[in-house]
Amino acid sequence: LGSVTALRETLAHQDESISHLNGRLGQLDAVQDSVESCRSCLEQVDTRVEGVEGRLTRLDNRLDSQETETDEVRTDLQSMHTDTRGVLSTLERQVQAHTAALDTKANSDSTTSRLDTLSQTLSEVSSSLSSVSSSLEARMELKADMRRTQQHLDTLRTGLSDTAEGVATVTVALEGLKTRVPTRPVDEASLDALAVRMDGVQGEIGEMHESIEDQRQSLSLVKGGLTDTQRQTETNRDDIARLTSTSATYASGMEIAALRRVMATQEDVSSLRDSVEAVHSRSETDMDSRLSGMASKESLSALADTLDQQVTSALTQLAEMRLVAKLAEMRLVAKLAEMRLVAKDLVSPSTLASELRRKADKSALATEVLSMQQALQRLRSHVEIASPSRFVRQLAEKPTVNDVRTMVDASSQSTREWVERRLGQRSTGTPLAMSGSFSGSMRSPLRSQMRSVLNE
Repeated sequence: LGSVTALRETLAHQDESISHLNGRLGQLDAVQDSVESCRSCLEQVDTRVEGVEGRLTRLDNRLDSQETETDEVRTDLQSMHTDTRGVLSTLERQVQAHTAALDTKANSDSTTSRLDTLSQTLSEVSSSLSSVSSSLEARMELKADMRRTQQHLDTLRTGLSDTAEGVATVTVALEGLKTRVPTRPVDEASLDALAVRMDGVQGEIGEMHESIEDQRQSLSLVKGGLTDTQRQTETNRDDIARLTSTSATYASGMEIAALRRVMATQEDVSSLRDSVEAVHSRSETDMDSRLSGMASKESLSALADTLDQQVTSALTQLAEMRLVAKLAEMRLVAKLAEMRLVAKDLVSPSTLASELRRKADKSALATEVLSMQQALQRLRSHVEIASPSRFVRQLAEKPTVNDVRTMVDASSQSTREWVERRLGQRSTGTPLAMSGSFSGSMRSPLRSQMRSVLNE
C-alpha cells in the first residue's frame, strides 16, 4: 500500500509537469506565428526600400544634369572674364599713347555724376549677386541632403538584412527548443534573464526613437533655410529686372563675383559633405551594434514596427525633398534666364552714340584722362593683368563687395571716357590702331559698337 501511494503521488506530479509543458508548447507555437508575421513585414519593408532607391537614383541623375549646366555657365563666365582682361589691356595702352596730346583743363562735374550713378548701379548689382549666391548655396545643400538620405536608406537596408538573419536564427532555435521540451525541465532562471534582456532591448529602441526625432528636427531646419532662400529670391527679383537696362561693362563685374562665390560655395559643400559622411558612418556602426542583440519575440516585433515607421518617415522626407528640389531647379532656371537678360538686353547703339556725342566736351578731355589714369592705377593695385588663375586668386584674397565694385568702376569709367574721346576726335582724323584683344566672343551691342569705333 505504501508503494502504491508513492506511485500515485509520482504520477500526479508527472501529470502536473506534463500540463505545464503543454502550456509552454502553446506559447512556443504563438511565438513562431509572430516570427512568421515579422518575416512577412520585413519582406514588405524591403520592397518599399527598393522603390525608394529607384526614386533616389532618378533624382540623383537629374541633379547631375543640373551640375553639368552649372559647369557650362561657369565656362562662359571665364571666357567673358578673359575678354574683359584683353579690353583693359588695350585701354591702358591707348591711354598711355594719347596722354601727351591732351590739354590740362578742369571740369569734373560730369565725371563725378557719372561715378555716382555707376556706384549706385553697382550696389544694385551686388545685391543681385548675393541672391544668386544664396540660390546656388541652397541647391548645394539640397543635394547634400539627398545624398544623406541615400546613405540613411542604405543603413536601413543593412539593418533589415541583419534582422532577417536574426529571425532565421530565432526560428531554428525555436524548432530545436520545441523538439527538446518534452525531455527537459523548464528553466525559470533563463526566463528571468530573457525578461531582463527584453527590458534592455526596449531601452535601446527608445534611444533609436530619440535619434529619429533628432533627424526630423534637422530636416525641419533645412526646410526652413530653403524657405528663407526662396523668399529672399522672390524679394530680389524686382531688383534684377531693373538691372536689365545696364551696359555690358557691368556684366564683367557680375561674372567675376559669381565665379568667386561659386568657388567658395564648392569648398563649403565639400567640407559639409565630409562631416555628413562621418556622422552617418557613426550612425551605421551604432545601428549594427544595436541590431546584433535583438533575438526575442518582443524585440523583433518592436524592431519591425520601428523600421516600418522609419521607412514611412523616409518616404515622406523624400517626397518633401523632391518638391524642394523641383522648386530649387525652377528658381535656378529663372535666375539663369535673368542673368542672360542682364548680359544681352543692353543699351542700343544709336542711343549710346547720341548720348556720347551730346556729352563729349573737348574742354574736359584732360581732366577725364587724368581720372582714367587714376582709375587704372586703382585697378592695378587690386588686380595685376596677368594669368586668369592669379586674377581669381587675388579676388579670393579680397572677397569684399567694395573691391569688386572698385574694379568694375575703373573698367567701366575708362571704357566710357575713351569712347567719348574717340567720338570727339573723329573730326580731327587721329589714327588709332585696332588691337587684336577685341577679337573673340563679343556678343553684346556695346562691345560691337566699341569694336566698330576702333576700326574706324
